[in-house]
Amino acid sequence: MANRRIEMIDLTHLIRQLDEGVSRRAIAKNLNLSKTTIQTYSDLFKELEISLSDLRKKSNNELYEFLSLLPSAQTERMQHFTTVLKKYQFGILSKSLSRKEIYDEYLKSAKDALSYSQFCALISADLKTKDVHLHLEHKPGDKLFVDFAGKKLHYIDPISNKKIVVEVFVSVLGHSQKAYIEAVVSQKIDDFLPVIGRALHYYGGVPQAIVPDNLKSAVTKASKYEAVINESFSHFCEHYDCYPFPARPHQPRDKNLVENAVGKAYQYIYKQVRKTEYYSLEELNKAIFAELEKFNSKNFSHRDYSRNDLFEQNEKQHLKPLPVENYKIVRFLQAKVRQEYHIWFSIDKHYYSVPFQYVGKITKTLYNADTIEIFCDYKRIATHKRNFAKFSYSTNNEHLPPNHKYAVDHSQEKLLQNAEKVGQYTTAVITKILNSKNYDGQKIKSGKGIMSLASKLGNDIIELCCKRAVSFGVANYQQIKNIADKKLYLEIETNEQVSKAIDNHKNQRGKDYFNKESVPVKPECCTS
Repeated sequence: MANRRIEMIDLTHLIRQLDEGVSRRAIAKNLNLSKTTIQTYSDLFKELEISLSDLRKKSNNELYEFLSLLPSAQTERMQHFTTVLKKYQFGILSKSLSRKEIYDEYLKSAKDALSYSQFCALISADLKTKDVHLHLEHKPGDKLFVDFAGKKLHYIDPISNKKIVVEVFVSVLGHSQKAYIEAVVSQKIDDFLPVIGRALHYYGGVPQAIVPDNLKSAVTKASKYEAVINESFSHFCEHYDCYPFPARPHQPRDKNLVENAVGKAYQYIYKQVRKTEYYSLEELNKAIFAELEKFNSKNFSHRDYSRNDLFEQNEKQHLKPLPVENYKIVRFLQAKVRQEYHIWFSIDKHYYSVPFQYVGKITKTLYNADTIEIFCDYKRIATHKRNFAKFSYSTNNEHLPPNHKYAVDHSQEKLLQNAEKVGQYTTAVITKILNSKNYDGQKIKSGKGIMSLASKLGNDIIELCCKRAVSFGVANYQQIKNIADKKLYLEIETNEQVSKAIDNHKNQRGKDYFNKESVPVKPECCTS
């Protein structure tokens, strides 16, 4: 409390000048003390119910003992305050309780209560007498702290001989302080999320929460109370069944462990790694991992156990199991459902269907390398395999309204009937078009285009065109039209005639064959 250790000579001067009515500003200037310190002592002198003139009469030892607020020297009022202070000391130091909350509890049992300002002044004075950097014990398996080191490493590109600077990722488990360190290309989401995944696999399990600093790959908007989490990072945490719990901005104690691990990395790992040049990121990380194992196996200062020991004995069993599948980076895209109940996925320039009831709605698309998931009002309304065909359609027939579904089914059936009248190759092309991933309306449109060509050019020509298309494994209106326009179907007809002629004559011998003298053929083993 106010037994804060200022020099005793300053304390006696402070009491004298207060007693003489010198202003606090002047005292602060005379004694080189802060006005807050002067106010704190002034408030305490009032609470101790002793005059300044009486305090001036005390010896230094008497004054020190008196201001130490020993139980024998405290009034009942101060004794009660001290009891409350001890009860809520952890809440004050860890900031899990506000001073107002503690004061409200204090009032419930105080007979002669301090004012709120006096109460806060005494708490502030008490904090100044203590090492307020409380060592908070972290529960096993509770938190994984992650960050990037300020100092970077590099390797040499063997082709250009240029220095490639890389980021260094550091993570540390709260309880055991077991670290994971890896060099990565950047702090961007494509590198950040996979390296956290590799860290979790290194530990062999998942903590309750991941605590990142406020970098953009983890936090969209920092806040002391409720940060806005990056959607991809949030989705990553959902996959691994843990919570994103960003460190508060401008609160260094929230990330003290990982910053300490970064400092240790500079001391034990960087120092060794920098002795050698590396010619790939893999080489650099191999060296980092070797030093990392030494670091985690090294005993703590003044202790007979290491980070690995503490992890194996206390923390490992408290981690949750890893998911069966590794995480695939998911990104997000907003899109409005078009009138033909598809969204335009601008990344691949492709259309994906959703149930027709969502026309005009704004959707959120989650996508990775393989899959497209479409959500509306937090409900998943469609899933598609990702299709990279530009300006094409991926359509689920279940998404069509009943009248469209009937029209499509009826149109497809009629198209096939007409194609069968032309021939087997035309039927094959139309069938392939109808079975494609394109939008149903587009498939019917393409099929009708081919049947229109048949009515203009004749069934025989279109059948030959389709035969050539089938031989090349292609099937769409534009390709059939090109074959017809350039008369490429004639090549098939000519080739078939030549082939047929060869087949008819290849076993016939000419008239001169039987007049030739027989020439013995030497076996290969006898030729020289």
